[in-house]
Amino acid sequence: MAEAKKKDSAFAELGMAQTVKVVCEEIRRLYQWDQVPWVIGYSGGKDSSAVLQLVWLALKELPVERRSKPVHVHWLWIPQRQVAATVALGAGFVRSSTKTVPWKR
Repeated sequence: MAEAKKKDSAFAELGMAQTVKVVCEEIRRLYQWDQVPWVIGYSGGKDSSAVLQLVWLALKELPVERRSKPVHVHWLWIPQRQVAATVALGAGFVRSSTKTVPWKR
């Protein structure tokens, strides 16, 4: 029997806890780099949930006086009819609370 191929992992080198710590340090560094507000698109999926959680973890560790710029979270959603059209046609739209942004697969 062939040996099962081991999947690559972002946590393989440092482990999960240390990787999250390093990523949070980088997020804090980038946050303090300038005064340009951040906008995070949140769809509720695993990727946007991970990004939002990492930003939250990183910024809550900053002292209040260093939390100087706004971070806006925009909820993105795709209507069910659009999901069906995307599957059928390979193209669609991602809608946010403020505008519609075209995208292609």
